[in-house]
Amino acid sequence: MRSDLDRLMGEYRLDAIVVISDETPNPFRDYLTNCAKAHGHIFKKRDEPAVFVVSGMEVDEAAKSGLRVMTHHDFEFAQLYNQFGDQPMRLRRELFLNYLRKL
Repeated sequence: MRSDLDRLMGEYRLDAIVVISDETPNPFRDYLTNCAKAHGHIFKKRDEPAVFVVSGMEVDEAAKSGLRVMTHHDFEFAQLYNQFGDQPMRLRRELFLNYLRKL
């Protein structure tokens, strides 16, 4: 059960769980988000609430998950796009690094 997640993370010595997701079906995302129909990444640190990172258009749907919701813009997406917009892989890498730094 989701209520056992922090205990299990402690037993297995996991500091965090990261679910990387896109628009394809993802049972791990569905489980953690109560099947909310939003697409995004989930970051769960042990003994802290999970964070669901989605696009700005999916905030309302993501809120149905009951998780804390943030958007890519909370992680400086616009600035990164201005800097790396012509390098999509670098843009994704830098954005993901910002997720890890700020969460």
